Amino acid sequence: MTSPYLPPLIAVGLPVAASLLAGGALWRLRRAQPLGTPYPLGWEGAVLAVALGAALILVRGWNGLPPNDVNDWPGSLAILAAGLALAAGTAWRWFAPLALIAVAIAAPLVLKIPLRSWSAGEAALWLPALAIPWLLLIYTARVTAERLPDAALPAWGAALTVSAAISAIAGSASTAQHLGGAAAAAGAWAVLRLVAGDPIRPASVAVALALAAPLWWLLAQTTTDAIPFTALLPLAAAPLAIWVVWPLRRQRWPSAIAAALVAGGIAAIALALVEAPPPPSW
Repeated sequence: MTSPYLPPLIAVGLPVAASLLAGGALWRLRRAQPLGTPYPLGWEGAVLAVALGAALILVRGWNGLPPNDVNDWPGSLAILAAGLALAAGTAWRWFAPLALIAVAIAAPLVLKIPLRSWSAGEAALWLPALAIPWLLLIYTARVTAERLPDAALPAWGAALTVSAAISAIAGSASTAQHLGGAAAAAGAWAVLRLVAGDPIRPASVAVALALAAPLWWLLAQTTTDAIPFTALLPLAAAPLAIWVVWPLRRQRWPSAIAAALVAGGIAAIALALVEAPPPPSW
Protein backbone atom coordinates (compact mmCIF):
# COMPACT_ATOMS: atom_id res chain seq x y z
CA MET A 1 0.00 0.00 0.00
CA THR A 2 1.41 3.39 -0.95
CA SER A 3 2.20 5.66 1.97
CA PRO A 4 -0.02 8.78 2.15
CA TYR A 5 3.16 10.77 2.86
CA LEU A 6 4.76 9.84 -0.46
CA PRO A 7 2.89 12.28 -2.77
CA PRO A 8 3.64 15.40 -0.68
CA LEU A 9 7.21 14.21 -0.22
CA ILE A 10 7.63 13.95 -3.99
CA ALA A 11 5.78 17.20 -4.66
CA VAL A 12 7.99 19.15 -2.25
CA GLY A 13 11.20 17.14 -2.17
CA LEU A 14 11.85 16.82 -5.90
CA PRO A 15 11.76 20.57 -6.75
CA VAL A 16 13.84 21.41 -3.67
CA ALA A 17 16.44 18.71 -4.36
CA ALA A 18 16.69 19.71 -8.04
CA SER A 19 17.06 23.37 -7.07
CA LEU A 20 19.80 22.69 -4.54
CA LEU A 21 21.74 20.39 -6.86
CA ALA A 22 21.46 22.72 -9.84
CA GLY A 23 22.26 25.77 -7.72
CA GLY A 24 25.38 24.14 -6.32
CA ALA A 25 26.52 23.08 -9.78
CA LEU A 26 25.93 26.55 -11.23
CA TRP A 27 27.79 28.17 -8.35
CA ARG A 28 30.82 25.93 -8.86
CA LEU A 29 30.72 26.51 -12.61
CA ARG A 30 30.31 30.27 -12.48
CA ARG A 31 32.38 31.30 -9.48
CA ALA A 32 35.63 31.17 -11.48
CA GLN A 33 34.25 33.46 -14.18
CA PRO A 34 34.97 37.21 -14.08
CA LEU A 35 32.54 39.32 -12.07
CA GLY A 36 29.70 40.61 -14.24
CA THR A 37 29.91 37.79 -16.80
CA PRO A 38 26.50 37.60 -18.53
CA TYR A 39 24.54 34.37 -18.19
CA PRO A 40 22.05 34.48 -21.08
CA LEU A 41 20.53 31.06 -20.41
CA GLY A 42 18.31 30.86 -17.35
CA TRP A 43 19.13 27.38 -16.15
CA GLU A 44 17.86 28.17 -12.65
CA GLY A 45 14.26 28.65 -13.75
CA ALA A 46 14.39 25.86 -16.31
CA VAL A 47 15.48 23.35 -13.66
CA LEU A 48 12.72 24.52 -11.35
CA ALA A 49 10.01 24.26 -14.02
CA VAL A 50 11.09 20.77 -15.11
CA ALA A 51 11.25 19.59 -11.49
CA LEU A 52 7.75 20.92 -10.75
CA GLY A 53 6.40 19.18 -13.85
CA ALA A 54 8.21 15.94 -13.07
CA ALA A 55 6.89 15.94 -9.50
CA LEU A 56 3.32 16.33 -10.73
CA ILE A 57 3.73 13.51 -13.24
CA LEU A 58 5.29 11.21 -10.62
CA VAL A 59 2.41 11.88 -8.22
CA ARG A 60 -0.46 11.70 -10.72
CA GLY A 61 1.08 9.47 -13.39
CA TRP A 62 1.53 10.15 -17.09
CA ASN A 63 -1.86 10.74 -18.69
CA GLY A 64 -0.92 11.52 -22.26
CA LEU A 65 -0.20 14.66 -24.19
CA PRO A 66 -2.39 16.58 -24.13
CA PRO A 67 -3.94 15.13 -20.97
CA ASN A 68 -7.70 15.01 -20.64
CA ASP A 69 -7.72 15.94 -16.95
CA VAL A 70 -7.20 19.67 -16.40
CA ASN A 71 -5.32 18.90 -13.17
CA ASP A 72 -2.54 17.39 -15.29
CA TRP A 73 -2.00 20.52 -17.38
CA PRO A 74 0.66 22.07 -15.10
CA GLY A 75 2.87 19.04 -15.65
CA SER A 76 2.50 19.17 -19.41
CA LEU A 77 2.93 22.94 -19.60
CA ALA A 78 6.10 22.82 -17.50
CA ILE A 79 8.01 22.60 -20.78
CA LEU A 80 6.65 26.04 -21.70
CA ALA A 81 7.79 27.43 -18.36
CA ALA A 82 11.23 25.83 -18.76
CA GLY A 83 11.69 27.23 -22.26
CA LEU A 84 10.61 30.71 -21.22
CA ALA A 85 12.88 30.57 -18.18
CA LEU A 86 15.83 29.69 -20.41
CA ALA A 87 15.13 32.86 -22.40
CA ALA A 88 14.80 35.07 -19.32
CA GLY A 89 18.31 36.44 -19.77
CA THR A 90 17.91 37.35 -23.44
CA ALA A 91 17.08 40.77 -24.83
CA TRP A 92 13.51 41.97 -24.46
CA ARG A 93 12.95 41.86 -28.21
CA TRP A 94 13.26 38.08 -27.92
CA PHE A 95 11.79 37.51 -24.49
CA ALA A 96 8.62 39.59 -24.90
CA PRO A 97 7.21 37.71 -27.93
CA LEU A 98 8.20 34.34 -26.45
CA ALA A 99 6.26 35.15 -23.29
CA LEU A 100 3.30 36.20 -25.42
CA ILE A 101 3.39 32.89 -27.30
CA ALA A 102 3.64 30.90 -24.05
CA VAL A 103 0.60 32.62 -22.54
CA ALA A 104 -1.33 32.34 -25.82
CA ILE A 105 -0.80 28.57 -25.68
CA ALA A 106 -1.40 28.14 -21.94
CA ALA A 107 -4.47 30.33 -21.39
CA PRO A 108 -6.90 28.44 -23.68
CA LEU A 109 -5.70 25.12 -22.27
CA VAL A 110 -6.26 26.22 -18.69
CA LEU A 111 -9.76 27.33 -19.63
CA LYS A 112 -10.43 24.10 -21.49
CA ILE A 113 -13.38 23.08 -19.32
CA PRO A 114 -15.32 26.39 -19.30
CA LEU A 115 -14.61 26.88 -23.01
CA ARG A 116 -16.81 23.86 -23.71
CA SER A 117 -19.88 25.75 -22.56
CA TRP A 118 -18.91 29.35 -23.32
CA SER A 119 -20.16 31.17 -26.34
CA ALA A 120 -17.71 32.79 -28.74
CA GLY A 121 -18.46 36.16 -27.14
CA GLU A 122 -17.73 34.91 -23.63
CA ALA A 123 -14.46 33.35 -24.77
CA ALA A 124 -13.47 36.58 -26.54
CA LEU A 125 -13.95 38.45 -23.25
CA TRP A 126 -12.49 35.99 -20.75
CA LEU A 127 -9.41 34.84 -22.64
CA PRO A 128 -7.87 38.35 -22.80
CA ALA A 129 -9.05 38.99 -19.23
CA LEU A 130 -6.90 36.04 -18.15
CA ALA A 131 -4.07 36.27 -20.66
CA ILE A 132 -3.21 39.97 -20.37
CA PRO A 133 -2.72 40.04 -16.56
CA TRP A 134 -0.85 36.73 -16.79
CA LEU A 135 1.50 38.19 -19.41
CA LEU A 136 2.02 41.36 -17.38
CA LEU A 137 2.80 39.22 -14.32
CA ILE A 138 5.57 37.45 -16.25
CA TYR A 139 7.03 40.70 -17.58
CA THR A 140 6.93 42.39 -14.19
CA ALA A 141 8.36 39.33 -12.44
CA ARG A 142 11.44 39.49 -14.66
CA VAL A 143 11.93 43.23 -14.13
CA THR A 144 11.46 42.90 -10.37
CA ALA A 145 13.95 40.05 -10.11
CA GLU A 146 16.52 41.94 -12.17
CA ARG A 147 16.22 45.12 -10.09
CA LEU A 148 15.72 43.46 -6.68
CA PRO A 149 17.51 40.13 -7.09
CA ASP A 150 17.88 39.35 -3.39
CA ALA A 151 14.26 40.18 -2.55
CA ALA A 152 12.35 38.66 -5.47
CA LEU A 153 12.56 34.96 -4.61
CA PRO A 154 11.81 35.34 -0.88
CA ALA A 155 8.69 37.23 -1.95
CA TRP A 156 7.65 34.45 -4.34
CA GLY A 157 8.32 31.85 -1.66
CA ALA A 158 6.10 33.67 0.84
CA ALA A 159 3.29 34.25 -1.67
CA LEU A 160 3.30 30.62 -2.76
CA THR A 161 3.35 29.41 0.85
CA VAL A 162 0.16 31.37 1.52
CA SER A 163 -1.27 30.01 -1.74
CA ALA A 164 -0.63 26.47 -0.57
CA ALA A 165 -2.32 27.20 2.76
CA ILE A 166 -5.34 28.67 0.98
CA SER A 167 -5.65 25.63 -1.27
CA ALA A 168 -5.47 23.32 1.74
CA ILE A 169 -8.13 25.32 3.59
CA ALA A 170 -10.36 25.24 0.52
CA GLY A 171 -10.11 21.46 0.32
CA SER A 172 -7.74 21.17 -2.67
CA ALA A 173 -5.00 19.08 -1.06
CA SER A 174 -3.38 18.05 -4.34
CA THR A 175 -3.00 21.64 -5.50
CA ALA A 176 -1.75 22.65 -2.05
CA GLN A 177 1.08 20.14 -2.07
CA HIS A 178 2.33 21.23 -5.49
CA LEU A 179 2.12 24.90 -4.56
CA GLY A 180 4.04 23.94 -1.45
CA GLY A 181 6.72 22.37 -3.63
CA ALA A 182 7.00 25.56 -5.66
CA ALA A 183 7.20 27.61 -2.45
CA ALA A 184 9.92 25.43 -0.98
CA ALA A 185 11.93 25.49 -4.21
CA ALA A 186 11.63 29.28 -4.41
CA GLY A 187 12.94 29.42 -0.84
CA ALA A 188 15.85 27.15 -1.74
CA TRP A 189 16.83 29.37 -4.67
CA ALA A 190 16.45 32.43 -2.44
CA VAL A 191 18.91 31.05 0.09
CA LEU A 192 21.32 30.01 -2.67
CA ARG A 193 21.21 33.53 -4.07
CA LEU A 194 21.89 35.07 -0.67
CA VAL A 195 24.77 32.70 0.03
CA ALA A 196 26.34 32.41 -3.44
CA GLY A 197 25.58 35.92 -4.67
CA ASP A 198 25.87 36.90 -8.31
CA PRO A 199 26.47 33.36 -9.72
CA ILE A 200 22.78 32.67 -9.03
CA ARG A 201 20.49 34.76 -11.23
CA PRO A 202 16.89 34.85 -9.94
CA ALA A 203 15.13 36.34 -12.98
CA SER A 204 14.61 32.99 -14.70
CA VAL A 205 13.20 31.45 -11.51
CA ALA A 206 10.76 34.36 -11.16
CA VAL A 207 9.72 33.98 -14.80
CA ALA A 208 9.14 30.23 -14.39
CA LEU A 209 7.05 30.80 -11.28
CA ALA A 210 5.08 33.63 -12.91
CA LEU A 211 4.06 31.26 -15.70
CA ALA A 212 3.54 28.14 -13.58
CA ALA A 213 1.95 29.45 -10.37
CA PRO A 214 -1.19 30.93 -12.01
CA LEU A 215 -1.98 27.45 -13.37
CA TRP A 216 -2.35 26.13 -9.82
CA TRP A 217 -4.08 29.30 -8.60
CA LEU A 218 -6.71 28.91 -11.30
CA LEU A 219 -7.10 25.20 -10.66
CA ALA A 220 -7.62 25.84 -6.96
CA GLN A 221 -10.22 28.48 -7.79
CA THR A 222 -12.10 26.47 -10.42
CA THR A 223 -12.09 23.12 -8.60
CA THR A 224 -13.39 24.43 -5.27
CA ASP A 225 -16.31 26.58 -4.21
CA ALA A 226 -14.37 28.19 -1.39
CA ILE A 227 -11.94 30.45 -3.31
CA PRO A 228 -13.51 33.46 -5.05
CA PHE A 229 -11.78 34.83 -8.11
CA THR A 230 -10.99 38.05 -6.21
CA ALA A 231 -8.79 36.04 -3.85
CA LEU A 232 -6.34 35.47 -6.70
CA LEU A 233 -5.61 39.18 -7.02
CA PRO A 234 -3.57 39.60 -3.81
CA LEU A 235 -1.75 36.34 -4.57
CA ALA A 236 -0.60 37.70 -7.94
CA ALA A 237 0.20 41.15 -6.56
CA ALA A 238 2.20 39.89 -3.57
CA PRO A 239 5.48 38.96 -5.34
CA LEU A 240 5.50 42.31 -7.17
CA ALA A 241 4.72 44.52 -4.18
CA ILE A 242 8.27 44.19 -2.89
CA TRP A 243 9.23 47.44 -4.57
CA VAL A 244 8.49 48.94 -1.16
CA VAL A 245 11.81 47.42 0.02
CA TRP A 246 13.74 49.38 -2.62
CA PRO A 247 15.53 51.49 0.05
CA LEU A 248 16.97 48.23 1.45
CA ARG A 249 18.13 46.90 -1.92
CA ARG A 250 21.85 47.06 -1.00
CA GLN A 251 21.31 45.17 2.26
CA ARG A 252 20.90 41.60 1.19
CA TRP A 253 19.43 39.76 4.17
CA PRO A 254 17.30 42.68 5.46
CA SER A 255 15.80 43.19 2.00
CA ALA A 256 15.07 39.47 1.64
CA ILE A 257 13.40 39.24 5.05
CA ALA A 258 11.39 42.41 4.49
CA ALA A 259 10.30 41.22 1.05
CA ALA A 260 9.07 37.90 2.44
CA LEU A 261 7.10 39.68 5.17
CA VAL A 262 5.56 42.18 2.74
CA ALA A 263 4.64 39.53 0.16
CA GLY A 264 3.30 37.14 2.77
CA GLY A 265 1.21 39.89 4.34
CA ILE A 266 -0.33 40.94 1.03
CA ALA A 267 -1.00 37.34 0.00
CA ALA A 268 -2.65 36.75 3.38
CA ILE A 269 -5.38 39.20 2.38
CA ALA A 270 -6.71 36.36 0.26
CA LEU A 271 -7.20 34.28 3.41
CA ALA A 272 -9.96 36.63 4.50
CA LEU A 273 -11.84 35.87 1.28
CA VAL A 274 -11.61 32.08 1.51
CA GLU A 275 -14.11 29.90 3.33
CA ALA A 276 -13.41 26.38 4.45
CA PRO A 277 -15.78 23.87 2.84
CA PRO A 278 -18.49 22.48 5.13
CA PRO A 279 -17.75 19.08 6.68
CA PRO A 280 -19.36 16.08 4.97
CA SER A 281 -22.86 15.37 6.20
CA TRP A 282 -22.11 11.74 6.80
